[in-house]
Amino acid sequence: LLTLLFSAMLGFFGYYLFVTSGKTLDHDKLCLSTKNVRVFDGNGEEIEVFSSPLLQKAVPITALPNHVKYAFIDVEDKRFYSHNGFDVRRIIGATLENLRAGSFKQGASTISQQLIKNTHLSHEKTLKRKLQEFKLTRQLEKRYKKDQILEKYLNTIYFGHNCFGIQSASAFYFDKSPSELSIADSAILAGLVRSPNNYSPFKHPEASKKRRNLVLRLMLEQGHLTNEEYNQALLAPLPEEKDSSTLSSEKFLSAVIAELDTIAEEFGFTVSDQLCVYTKFNPALQSLLETLSKRTNTDSAMLVQENGSGLYKAFYSTATLRRSPGSAIKPLLVYAPAIEEGLLSPATPILDEQTNFSGYKPKNYNGAYFGYVSARECLSKSLNVPAVKILNQTGVKKSVAYLEKVGMNVPIDDYSLALALGGMKNGFSLQELVNGYFALANEGTFVHGGFIEKVISGSHVLYQKQQSKNRVFSAETAYLLTDMLKTAATDGTAKKLRSLPFPIAAKTGTV
Repeated sequence: LLTLLFSAMLGFFGYYLFVTSGKTLDHDKLCLSTKNVRVFDGNGEEIEVFSSPLLQKAVPITALPNHVKYAFIDVEDKRFYSHNGFDVRRIIGATLENLRAGSFKQGASTISQQLIKNTHLSHEKTLKRKLQEFKLTRQLEKRYKKDQILEKYLNTIYFGHNCFGIQSASAFYFDKSPSELSIADSAILAGLVRSPNNYSPFKHPEASKKRRNLVLRLMLEQGHLTNEEYNQALLAPLPEEKDSSTLSSEKFLSAVIAELDTIAEEFGFTVSDQLCVYTKFNPALQSLLETLSKRTNTDSAMLVQENGSGLYKAFYSTATLRRSPGSAIKPLLVYAPAIEEGLLSPATPILDEQTNFSGYKPKNYNGAYFGYVSARECLSKSLNVPAVKILNQTGVKKSVAYLEKVGMNVPIDDYSLALALGGMKNGFSLQELVNGYFALANEGTFVHGGFIEKVISGSHVLYQKQQSKNRVFSAETAYLLTDMLKTAATDGTAKKLRSLPFPIAAKTGTV
């Protein structure tokens, strides 16, 4: 047994020497990179990512208030100043907890380990990478003092929204320099490290506040806050997001980074400057959208999606709120389900007249009614009463089920015939609406839309957009409805588009 044990230990030591051979600490990698995530367009050309020279400057540890330093230490590595790079007590505790849970619920990485993992190693989750991390962390601890390690950590860590380093994060979230961060600000930033996407104050304010308060409690327990400071910090408001877009591609890039943060959480990798993100971005289309936006005096949102892949090629928005889709919901909620259920064809006559639906009395635009009209003309003219009649015949519940298949969820409180005209409390985002129409353009099959085609780190593909298709409508239904929408673009409410030199199917929605 001793011989076997000795042989196993010798074999493991030999494997350790083999996989860590040539791995040495690189000082340059521990510094703030001048490049963040690299993003490429549809032609494989790198997109210029906006980054102010100011935000690329490292912040010396001496310029940071103590509450900034201890916010990170208390939540990420409370024995940072006493261990040699590895917190044995925490490793044992995490191991026992994971054994009890039957899964990897807790990690035990110290600040030193996180710094090495984020700056020196790939994103593969293997024994080889952990052994390399062990070797490099030991070298790090031998070469640098604790405050030097903490300084490098704070200047390279990812804070979400394409913010690398505390200087960039302080400016983005609070419009402050790191030296001006309050206790509450520091707790928010420290709380972001574990999950920048889930704890973003702009994306998930309630989760961010809960996480901030946890950090504050840990700081109080470790003696780094007084009771008065703790109570005041709990009352501090969360920051509000500001529109800081400046470049032509910035709107699109912001959406790409937001999606990257979500993907990183889902697929378990860390956002770092080693990542290459590939998109279908089309600079000419993006420029066109921005030109169109300048011709209006209102907020606007525009999105171009590639048929087949479902990837977005251009995006511009000055309005991020959800909106009622108005009559733009009729093809997806009313006409397509009715055709699919065999209740309707483009030639089906529908009586367009004032109708009372158990107290609900929808009206046509301008109060005009046309008697018996074909379903094609009803959709083309966007008549309201026929749309409500069709929804009433198909059934609200059954029709909403088709919307849910394309990712457009309707709260049960909104279930009523008014849905036929877009009558709902919260409405949809432009992205949700475009994704729904994608199913019509894609012969009745739905593919989740997205900005990112794939994410690569070195030779490792960390993410590849799946092309799994969900059949929502038959190809026949999609064809018939698309043909009806062509009429809307030649003779109906969207006839301003009929001069375009290619076939187009369209639907308007005015609210």
